[in-house]
Amino acid sequence: MKVQLKAKIRGRNEALFRRMTERMMNLPDSPNVIKVFASYEDEKYFYTLLESLQGGDLFDFLKILTSDSLDPGFVEKEVRKVIGSLLESLHHLHNQGLIHKDVKLENIVFKQKAKDPYSPKLTRSPKSTPESPQLKESWFIFRKISRVCYRVVRV
Repeated sequence: MKVQLKAKIRGRNEALFRRMTERMMNLPDSPNVIKVFASYEDEKYFYTLLESLQGGDLFDFLKILTSDSLDPGFVEKEVRKVIGSLLESLHHLHNQGLIHKDVKLENIVFKQKAKDPYSPKLTRSPKSTPESPQLKESWFIFRKISRVCYRVVRV
């Protein structure tokens, strides 16, 4: 369950939040997009009941892949699978007339650790600030694998 303070979503954004949550609840199922089951609210908070995702995010997965001990061919194969799943999820959203607008490593989450690491789900997490150490590290990792991603897209 995701809990959000209404004070941070006031005004026009509150109406937009309700509309988008309703659209996400009515979205056709996709293996690569998080399922929103229900949404509730009280005077202070929005409560959104989401599919359980406990496998960590792509940020953590790429930390492991960028370790020096892995073969570059193996890393490319893993990145190719994850990027393919990500593109499928974006295609599904675009077919529904939606645009994600916040695709980043922390918003791509795996359902379970070690069970099926190639079924990432696109979700939305709180925005990081530019000064965030995690955001700076994610840019470092992104630059480190950019050559691999370039080769994946080219092929």
